[in-house]
Amino acid sequence: MVENGAGILEPGAGAGKDYSACDRLRRVLGDLPPRVHGFGDMTDDGLRAVTGLDAKAAGMERRRQFTEPGLWTGDPEGLETFLRAVSAAGIAARRVGRFLTQSFGATKADQMEALIHRFQPRLTVALGDVPNDVGMLERAALGVIVTNPSAPTLPPPAGEGAGRIRRSRASGPVGWAEAMREILTDHFLQGDPERHGGLSPDRKHHDAAQPADPVARGSDL
Repeated sequence: MVENGAGILEPGAGAGKDYSACDRLRRVLGDLPPRVHGFGDMTDDGLRAVTGLDAKAAGMERRRQFTEPGLWTGDPEGLETFLRAVSAAGIAARRVGRFLTQSFGATKADQMEALIHRFQPRLTVALGDVPNDVGMLERAALGVIVTNPSAPTLPPPAGEGAGRIRRSRASGPVGWAEAMREILTDHFLQGDPERHGGLSPDRKHHDAAQPADPVARGSDL
């Protein structure tokens, strides 16, 4: 799942070179009022100035396959008008941090639903740290809100009160690794998840006495 859910790359495929979807997106956006200063409109140096990326990363960010992120340059009232216009043109626009990301693609939750239908995993886990991750976190059997000191704290999603969604103590990659270690220990080394859901207490107590098979169980994640 890449570019905020706008596309899916097959495992092992690496980055593709088909930019037709993004090129078509930019053509459609070109017919709308130019209120979003997109990554594709910026130079590498311009993108470095607004993101802090190095030169190589800025060049890669400008050439995208599925989305066109950018900075909104109008007022809040104009944004609502713009969002209605892009929606009428078949484009989804979602706020991701400071940027407005536009695409023809689905949301992260939509893509996760498609992947679950395709692979039928026994347990689904989602990790995220920004508002547009919430739908994906709620769709997964287990969700983790990774602490993000540079963003506002996410309000409690529906699944947090029920214990399906937890928050990491650490931030960034350390928080991601911490959460995954806990999930792997709780749900694979000490128990067995129901298909698409949490643990069955009876199965958990039964399996706790059985030797774990981390390779087979890890491959189901």
